[in-house]
Amino acid sequence: MERIRSICKGKCKIKKIEGLNENFKHFIPLRVNDSFNLLSIWAMPRYVEMIHDYFDENHEKLVNENLIMCGDFNSNAVFNHKHRAKDKKGNAKDHNNLDVKLNSKGLYSLYHKLSSEENEKESKFTFFPS
Repeated sequence: MERIRSICKGKCKIKKIEGLNENFKHFIPLRVNDSFNLLSIWAMPRYVEMIHDYFDENHEKLVNENLIMCGDFNSNAVFNHKHRAKDKKGNAKDHNNLDVKLNSKGLYSLYHKLSSEENEKESKFTFFPS
């Protein structure tokens, strides 16, 4: 938490959201300025499948408030064929089904909203190897 607080300058108030499943070490749920929740994600090593698992386990506690999900999702619809795992409803834990799941809770990709581009039809890369 100290590392996160050092990023937030000035009057920003950050508090870790308690009561969520702690088994997901690459997800950091935060309450910012008592006005919105921020979920920081680094989806490794199971990528989009891990986001499905985390969201299914914790969504009721996160989406009751304003929520921003950010970070490295390591996800794109072009990799759907690699995700064979299924959720409790029998749906593939792939990018398209995650998109449907998040959209049903009022969560949308800011990149796709601002660019008016569809999944799999992105005109610009968002990953730049060093």
